[in-house]
Amino acid sequence: MKLIDGRHPADEDPMEKGPYHSDIQPITKEERHTQVLGRLGKQSVLERRFGFLSILGFTCTILVTWDGSLLLFTTGLTNGGSAGLVYGYLLVWIGTIAVFTTMAELAFMAPTAGGQYHWVCMLAPPSCRKFLSYIMGWLVICGWQAILAGGGYLGGTMIVALIQLNHDDYVPELWHGTLLFWAIIVVAVFTNTVTSSILLKIEIFILAVHVVGFFAVLIPVVHLAPDKVSAHDVFTQFSNGGAWPSQRLSFFICLIGNVYAMFGCDSAVHMAEEIKNAEVVVPVSMLTTTVLNGALGFAIVIAVLFLTTDITAALASPTGVLDYPFMQIFYDATGSKAGASVPIAIMIIMDVAGTIALVATASRLVWAFARDRGLPGWRSVSKSLLLWRRCTGAIRKATDVANDTGEANQLVWGPFRLPGIFGIIVNAWAVVFGSIIFFFSFWPVAKPVTAARMNFRVLMTGSVVLFAVLYYVLWARKTYKGLIVEVTPFSTVE
Repeated sequence: MKLIDGRHPADEDPMEKGPYHSDIQPITKEERHTQVLGRLGKQSVLERRFGFLSILGFTCTILVTWDGSLLLFTTGLTNGGSAGLVYGYLLVWIGTIAVFTTMAELAFMAPTAGGQYHWVCMLAPPSCRKFLSYIMGWLVICGWQAILAGGGYLGGTMIVALIQLNHDDYVPELWHGTLLFWAIIVVAVFTNTVTSSILLKIEIFILAVHVVGFFAVLIPVVHLAPDKVSAHDVFTQFSNGGAWPSQRLSFFICLIGNVYAMFGCDSAVHMAEEIKNAEVVVPVSMLTTTVLNGALGFAIVIAVLFLTTDITAALASPTGVLDYPFMQIFYDATGSKAGASVPIAIMIIMDVAGTIALVATASRLVWAFARDRGLPGWRSVSKSLLLWRRCTGAIRKATDVANDTGEANQLVWGPFRLPGIFGIIVNAWAVVFGSIIFFFSFWPVAKPVTAARMNFRVLMTGSVVLFAVLYYVLWARKTYKGLIVEVTPFSTVE
């Protein structure tokens, strides 16, 4: 994250600023970026290095759905079975497209690093927008910190499982995965700080690896597999290995693994202030990533299910016990430890690359919330509601405010908008889907629920909300005023 010419908003003299353009002067790219943020009351202080390809590589790296779908194979195999994985994947994919289409509309309106908490402050009623945006800010920040930790954890434990696959006498210890976790985090932080100047090139390279690596994993494994499951078994066999009261309940619990592999595309939003033409590039990259990754992920899930001739044996294998049964499936398909290790190594590389992108995303979000004085120590750090607003007609057209110099953060449609009833249907489905996923995300994987099987998401989420509310009541309500207006909004250039 760079400041333009090393400048920070606090270092500038407001008296030295004048109109950045006149009606007869052409507008430069940098002035247009300043204009977009100026409409939101923010100064453009970060260097805009990312273009469409680099940010597409960035978002694809974070999602890496074809990789993530296999990493979280255990949840779906245990509860949904092969058929549950297939239909659950399609349901999650359709729901994710609706969610990110809704986010794309919001990103067109306000492409800022704050993302969700900024949008909540714009969309919520004046009476509660300050409190709601503050709570949303904490939830989004802690959510991204958790995803970052998850990326490092998956990479570290995958390396442990790969060693287990190749060395039968190896006895994995918990601290092995922990040390590897910290090693991956150190690499990610080092890349984002010491070598941040080449982050853009890294993301473009990883985009190529993302696509080529998919075929490098899929083709050999499928080609070498001696036996394959029938289509009838893949598409009709359900499982309720979690011992839930009904198969329907088991199916909804199996969705969570696919959700984890799909979500994270909003990372582009939090990088928006470093993206050229962000109001267009961010939404387009989000939707492109969702469609591309969804297709690759569905293909890999179907392929591996056809290779899973013995689900029970895969789950009970040494790598299955470590929650990576796909490694045993690869080994059974290729008949060679070396043949299985190569595609697994590619997946580990993709996970490390994703963790690098996660550090970048999480850091920008922390910076944005500190800029609006939402975090403790904000002085040091700084140096969906859309459905309701749409239905009430509170969002204005760009033509209605073309010459308006009023307040910042007005609700104005961007270049991308789903028209009429179609937009309402997509937003409504996004709300329904999100509510279902939110509810079942707190459920454990299986019964009986013990300390080892407990899903601690409810504890972590509740703790974040409780801390945010207490901190807001005791301190933050005095310093957090909502979205800080750094510059006076100006009229749109015609």
